[in-house]
Amino acid sequence: MANVKSLGLSALLIAWHHVRMDTTALEAAAKRYQKAQAALDKARAELQAEAVAVLRSTDERGTQARIARITGWTREQIRQIKLKADAADAAE
Repeated sequence: MANVKSLGLSALLIAWHHVRMDTTALEAAAKRYQKAQAALDKARAELQAEAVAVLRSTDERGTQARIARITGWTREQIRQIKLKADAADAAE
């Protein structure tokens, strides 16, 4: 601590500024995270599309409940996904 005080604040800041930080591991982790996030986004979109396809293919009672069990979504979430898909199709 005495050495830090004897350097003075400006010298310490200059020395700290010139320390080269190795960010290789951080950059690799960020790249893996971004790749995983993109894969998750794609999988979510595919799952939503499949759920909508099932809903549109049948009027069978209990379809929403079955989709809820398979996906882990609530029935309200399923309704919202279907409404969003219907609105997107109507806009085309």
